[in-house]
Amino acid sequence: MKYQNIYLKTLLLFALILPIVAQESEDENEGLEVVVTTATKTEKDILDTAQAVTALTGNQLLELGLNNIKDLNNMIP
Repeated sequence: MKYQNIYLKTLLLFALILPIVAQESEDENEGLEVVVTTATKTEKDILDTAQAVTALTGNQLLELGLNNIKDLNNMIP
């Protein structure tokens, strides 16, 4: 009987803690913009890519004065 109470209390404790842990892991990505790369013809999250990725907005391209791919290639490592 004593072991059954300990088992039930332990099970209840894990049942209560599990949603808290799941909620914390969801908050880690909050605020990050999702970028999907398709250079390998398979969709991957930007964090899972093997290469370095630099993302620029249209406004950033205009501010840097980049007019063609050659200029962009010289600017970005």
